Amino acid sequence: MRMRYLTARRVIAVALIGATAGCGNLFQSDCISIGVSGIDVTVLSASGYPPLVALPTVRLVDGDYEELAARSSDTITYRFHGAIERPGIYSVLVEAPGYFPVRRDAVQVVRSGHCNYLQPVRLTVERERVP
Repeated sequence: MRMRYLTARRVIAVALIGATAGCGNLFQSDCISIGVSGIDVTVLSASGYPPLVALPTVRLVDGDYEELAARSSDTITYRFHGAIERPGIYSVLVEAPGYFPVRRDAVQVVRSGHCNYLQPVRLTVERERVP
């Protein structure tokens, strides 16, 4: 019986050490990060403010992975987010009818810090109308 008690104490001690390693206090959950956007894009007109005539699309590409960024619920500005919890090196392509396309290559999304959080990249893209 004594052997079981010692084993259970050791298991709990190892679990507590593992849970707190590198992330502060076990009871202060400062290492929880769920659904963090890797890339946030704000699309503006060439004059520096919305609205654009046509709703833009924002495409994120990392190798074989490709997604259309989601538009935020904000109806005044064109803000998009994507690459949720997905580090990588992206090409970001912003397109809209009547505007020149804009492409940003080598946009790197990484994890870092004591809790290995995803570090979002914030881009502002100004669109120029096709004459």
